[in-house]
Amino acid sequence: MLMAAPRIEDVLEAGQSAADPAEYERRVLSELVRSIPCDQAFFVRHEAMSDFALGFDERVRRNTAGRYRHYQRELAPVMVHALERGGVAVDRECFSANELERRSYYAEVMRPHRGKSTLLGYLRFRGRVLGGVVLGRSTPTFSEGEQASLRQLVPALSLCDLAVYRTASRPEPDFTGLSPREREVLSYLSLGYSNQEIGIACGTSAKTVRNQLSAVFRKIGASTRAEAVAIHLGRL
Repeated sequence: MLMAAPRIEDVLEAGQSAADPAEYERRVLSELVRSIPCDQAFFVRHEAMSDFALGFDERVRRNTAGRYRHYQRELAPVMVHALERGGVAVDRECFSANELERRSYYAEVMRPHRGKSTLLGYLRFRGRVLGGVVLGRSTPTFSEGEQASLRQLVPALSLCDLAVYRTASRPEPDFTGLSPREREVLSYLSLGYSNQEIGIACGTSAKTVRNQLSAVFRKIGASTRAEAVAIHLGRL
């Protein structure tokens, strides 16, 4: 009998309270394999397999980590299919059995574990793929109900990717280095104001605002407006 998927609240709580990415991954993957029975499970981020993986032979895990970019290219049709279906898809929905077995992912990752099917969930923020979660099993396929369970969790997992992984690799932003005017324009930016609207509110030109925001981005370590807002609101 299929167990209930982890609650979205529990996933978000794990992302907020875990001491580091490894603890977060252990907690979430352990819950996932209980609710969506599988034999292997791991996270992917920055086009690489994370260090923590459940159910992997260590030799195969090291090989998978070293060749994951190659496997991603092989599985690109799965990602395209998934992004059309709420971020989740099964490899066997995209390839015939013969097509799948000809891929090195099948020979080097699935076959050593007697794997028959892989369920992939892709994590996204503002249309950009951040990473994913991969579940493998030795039975032929994942049910529609199991896919739907993972699909419900993808938005929460995407937010946790930002909260856990980016925070772990990013120094704490130093807002004390901002001038009073830079703090002001950042606050208006977080409210969704355009440069022209910020200029009107501050009594300056849009060009001046653009220069001020460039200084803000540099000081807090942001590269885009969305990233600056996320940092300001404590999401990164």
